[in-house]
Amino acid sequence: MDRDDITAPEPIPEELQGGWVPGETYCQVVVPSHHRPDKVDVLDSGLLRPDQIILCVADDQVDQYRDKYPDVEYSVHPADMIGLSLKRGWIMERHGNVCMLDDDARVAVNFESYASNPNGYPITDPDEVMMLIQRHAASMLELGVYLGGLSSYNDVRSYCSLRPFKLVGYVRGTPMFIMAGSKITFTPRIVGKTDYWASAMNAFHHRMTFVDLRYTIHSDGGAFVNEGGTAGHRTTASENRDNKILRRTFGSDTFQKKKPKEFAGTFNQEGVTFRVPWG
Repeated sequence: MDRDDITAPEPIPEELQGGWVPGETYCQVVVPSHHRPDKVDVLDSGLLRPDQIILCVADDQVDQYRDKYPDVEYSVHPADMIGLSLKRGWIMERHGNVCMLDDDARVAVNFESYASNPNGYPITDPDEVMMLIQRHAASMLELGVYLGGLSSYNDVRSYCSLRPFKLVGYVRGTPMFIMAGSKITFTPRIVGKTDYWASAMNAFHHRMTFVDLRYTIHSDGGAFVNEGGTAGHRTTASENRDNKILRRTFGSDTFQKKKPKEFAGTFNQEGVTFRVPWG
């Protein structure tokens, strides 16, 4: 066959293109925040616009947040509801299909473009970031998956283009997509490792997840670095207690001690690896 004989493929019929329609909303983006009224990096960094998110804060803090972020929609919970686990439960009860994003998230990256940029290609347009979020939620709904997310790695060297998706296992806490009807519930006994708890709950009820490893959204710091949020009560001791609860609830073989990677940077001594026993 000559090169001239090769023609472009016919467009895929619209009815076969999948569930995502540009401009449609498949989930709400809710940002839980606690004692960070002057530093919501999701907004300050330009990752997303005020009209694209909902801020979930306590009723005794909401006025402080409104002073700096008056154009944001707020989901206000009672002040005695303390802890990320209770916040996540509140959000799920009131917002249906949801993408929960940490308030210190400020960077979105496309790892598929690493050939031209060793750190991946940054996504700087809020509309593109929102498109990524809504497209992922639509894919989850089409697959019938209840828990999903993006890559848990911030370093492009951890990405393998031969494995762009993950359908079982751990889902990082930001962004964490949970669809309505998930059967996932949170316990206030878990202080910091809510993502591991949700991953194990989802594995118990549904087994399947949908994680798009081609992309990541992350912060420049971490739970132990940034002020406010869970930093005030998330300690090495609380991490150790979380690990014991996870192992006691889901089995010691399911949560194993994490080994440091060569280029992982700061290593959490209480880090664990979530292993689904059947895959």
